[in-house]
Amino acid sequence: MKILFVNQYYAPDLAPTARVLTDLTKYLVREGHEVTVICSKASYRGTERYSSNEIFEGVNVRRLSSSGFSMNTRVGAILNYMSFHVCLCCVLLRLDIKPDLVMAMSSPPFAGLSVRMSARIRGWRYGHWVMNIFPSRLLRSLEALQFKGSSLVLTICKEMADNLELLGVSPVKWVPLWANKGIESSSKASRDKLRAERGWGKEDLVIMYSGNMGLPHRFDEIEEVVRRTTSKKNIRWVFFGDGKRRNQLERMEAFNAQFEIHNYVSDAELGVHLGCADIQLVSLGARWQGCAVPCKIHDVMMAGCSVIFIGPVESSAAGWIKESGCGWLVSEGGAGVLMMAIEEAADRDKLAEMSIKARDYARNYFDVDKACEEICSLMR
Repeated sequence: MKILFVNQYYAPDLAPTARVLTDLTKYLVREGHEVTVICSKASYRGTERYSSNEIFEGVNVRRLSSSGFSMNTRVGAILNYMSFHVCLCCVLLRLDIKPDLVMAMSSPPFAGLSVRMSARIRGWRYGHWVMNIFPSRLLRSLEALQFKGSSLVLTICKEMADNLELLGVSPVKWVPLWANKGIESSSKASRDKLRAERGWGKEDLVIMYSGNMGLPHRFDEIEEVVRRTTSKKNIRWVFFGDGKRRNQLERMEAFNAQFEIHNYVSDAELGVHLGCADIQLVSLGARWQGCAVPCKIHDVMMAGCSVIFIGPVESSAAGWIKESGCGWLVSEGGAGVLMMAIEEAADRDKLAEMSIKARDYARNYFDVDKACEEICSLMR
């Protein structure tokens, strides 16, 4: 098959959607498919520009000259989205290949509208790989227009598929995302070494949040418990990442000397980085249930980490933690429950048991080759 993907970002960019798309396209190339990706020259973090066209590990990558402002500002994000749409429509309407299937992703928002219009004009079969949907019912209804006539609508969790079906989108399939390859390969020695380099003692309880700090994520309960634990010198609160809610986290440095915040780490460091913490924090706001999945959960569990999830207990992320037995669930407003979970985490034997459960579950459910095989079968 000749398959064309449309997404704002692609490898070597570090955007989460770029990573999973790269994994899938590499799998498709190994299976003998001819794959093209249309993306932006700009990077997710707005600091780099990539070459216009290249063959990247067997994938034909065509990059658009859309703007590359920082995605951490609303104006920058909107300008990036608008310029990408304009460039995308121009390229699709004069593209020199005839794909058997065009798959639009969720970045930028409403990319599927441009793909649907162009595909209908050119007589192409089209589908959508949906990473997130809007929590607003008005925007969600508008978003659903892009799925009309699609041969495949694929999401990443059951409740997201259910939300789309409530809007009349049918049929909707779902396949969970997967962990980074190599995430579980770090050794105990390398994790202990990194802890020492970062100044975290063996007796410290290191509580880490690593990843996107955007609007779908919650930090209110965390902030309250950070304030409550100012006198507990063995509890280290460490945050790595960026996003629109980072300012809220930076304020916490002022009232807890055991709190620290850093930028993202590279994918190459991710396994040892995640594994050197004792607990990983994952969060999701209630209004985002069925609209987004905190994608760090797959890497965290594959790295063998115990997890505290703050968010809707009916969500997929909460379900995975409950099924595996690898952590604690905290509902919105549950700062007291979060505090109790941290107190229980002082039991090192309990953490070691949860670590094994997390990794075993991830190996079964978040394997890249299994997921890509299923997605490939759905696209035929």
